[in-house]
Amino acid sequence: MDLVRHPTSAGLLSIHSIGAEGIRIGDQCYQQTLLLTGSEVMLLPQVKCLADITNPLIESALLSNPDVVLIGTGDTLLRPSRKQYLDWLNAGVGVEPMDTHAASRTFNILLSEARLVAAILIPPACN
Repeated sequence: MDLVRHPTSAGLLSIHSIGAEGIRIGDQCYQQTLLLTGSEVMLLPQVKCLADITNPLIESALLSNPDVVLIGTGDTLLRPSRKQYLDWLNAGVGVEPMDTHAASRTFNILLSEARLVAAILIPPACN
């Protein structure tokens, strides 16, 4: 799936496409879970599913001071547990789970609006 390109400020990372080869950001293609901000990609090989996204990982996402953390749950939207929601609320940031394609599109749109956003993206083939 190719994503519609939105203009971003020079130097910001945006998601170019998602497909069988993985998540393409710039010239790199990633086949494992990522933590993505407008300026950094962090590999999260320990995250295979939504249940693996714990408070310390959300705290890592918060280091960039985002307005919202998007969580791409793979091919389909998966709902976090009640405990996960409570942990995230206690962390003091908006967390929005959605399928990875939707999270990627939303990430690019928010980035193009100069919003501070972070995304934890599980590649679609992983769930």
